[in-house]
Amino acid sequence: MDIQTIKKALDFKNSHIHLIDWALNKNCSISVDVDGFEKLIKSKIFCEIKKIVESDDKTKISIYDENDNFKGWALIIHFNGGQDCVSDYSANKFMNSWAEDSEKFYNELEID
Repeated sequence: MDIQTIKKALDFKNSHIHLIDWALNKNCSISVDVDGFEKLIKSKIFCEIKKIVESDDKTKISIYDENDNFKGWALIIHFNGGQDCVSDYSANKFMNSWAEDSEKFYNELEID
């Protein structure tokens, strides 16, 4: 296994990484707010999104489907760590689906 694969696997210990990957796999785009200012607008590039999300202690992501319809948001607080990085998210069918998939994912990996 190469270093990049290991690094990506370790990143998945953090719930925001799982959310970003999950949304992109559903052909969604993601915007990122840092300190109340939109720093990234509707990107589908994992590395670009990750870099901006991790640029501050607290960021907010907004997710849009392939038709540019708003699907949900999530508040990312990095000092919470691990699965608690996503500290809040919109309560709707789309985001609840992510939360269920996330819980299943972490249970299968047995990550606390």
